[in-house]
Amino acid sequence: MIAQAHRGATEARIRASQDLESERIEQVKFGSSLEQESIGSRAQLLQAKHELLTTDFQLADLKLKLNDLMGLPLTTALDLILSLQSLRRLARSRNALRRQRPRIRKF
Repeated sequence: MIAQAHRGATEARIRASQDLESERIEQVKFGSSLEQESIGSRAQLLQAKHELLTTDFQLADLKLKLNDLMGLPLTTALDLILSLQSLRRLARSRNALRRQRPRIRKF
């Protein structure tokens, strides 16, 4: 879930970098900015795209590991989106189970 949130933030950074790059290119055309600034914004965009690819690889790797741990086929598509409400429900279920089954209290 953290990797998915990181991916969303990186996508937002890419969009912002693309906007900045377009703005810098226009400024260079009109002579109000140096070409170095345009190159710098292009470098930021490429860096953000690289980070997105890295995050995508990490997500794919984590999903494969989770599928393997759960005994699912490795190609099973998983979308891990848990809301705060579902996390609370999960905690309540776990606590109820611990009360009902004393042997698993230590877990």
